[in-house]
Amino acid sequence: AIRQTAACSPRDQRGGRQPAGRRRQRRDCLGRPARRRAEYQGGNVDLYATAFYAETAETNVEIAPLRLTDNTYEAFGLELEGSYSVGPFSLSAGATWTDAEIKESLNAAVIGNTPRRQADLVFQGTAQYENDVFTVGLNAIGTTDSYTQDNNQLKLPGYTQVNAFVAVRPMD
Repeated sequence: AIRQTAACSPRDQRGGRQPAGRRRQRRDCLGRPARRRAEYQGGNVDLYATAFYAETAETNVEIAPLRLTDNTYEAFGLELEGSYSVGPFSLSAGATWTDAEIKESLNAAVIGNTPRRQADLVFQGTAQYENDVFTVGLNAIGTTDSYTQDNNQLKLPGYTQVNAFVAVRPMD
């Protein structure tokens, strides 16, 4: 079965009062960031896809050197998740792609840049075998490159971390 969900109808999203402040937020009628979700659940397979759009703002003080930041960000993206199981074996995976941009800032030189520590893609996957006595598996998580600061001059490298796991449930 395929199901799409949205928090409110487009007519509901146009109505209502906007929150006070200097910018208009794109939010649904319940005040959440705008998003659209599709789901498929059938047999041994579950699939989920969520498209999203959000505007956020933050104000921070950096101590060394002393600097005030007041930025507004815009981001849109897609999150995909899925799982498959057959007997004692299962696979699950997920990934989130995000396109984010600094829209307003006290420092005009960073407007249009990618926000610090915002990778384009983060992902994870797990394969496991489970029975009544134990579970064993592998898990991988990772991210693509991201910038260390809003000026986008220095990149943190992307990485993938792989872990093995075992859980034992002693018998009575």
